[in-house]
Amino acid sequence: MSQTNREKLIQIRDKHGLTRRQIAMMCGVSEYTVKSWLLKPESSNHRDMQKKDLDRLQFMVTNRLKTL
Repeated sequence: MSQTNREKLIQIRDKHGLTRRQIAMMCGVSEYTVKSWLLKPESSNHRDMQKKDLDRLQFMVTNRLKTL
């Protein structure tokens, strides 16, 4: 079974030690939006992370690491 965008987000966050604030800045969204992406799907406040946001985060993380 393939990973959900939420699971991929958690994996990226943990691998790179990112905060919700950093993720929000990289994706161009609010910290509240990132928090809603990270909530369990059963939560009434959960929102699915769109693929475009996940792609942008992966791009930003990759480019950030190249500049270090």
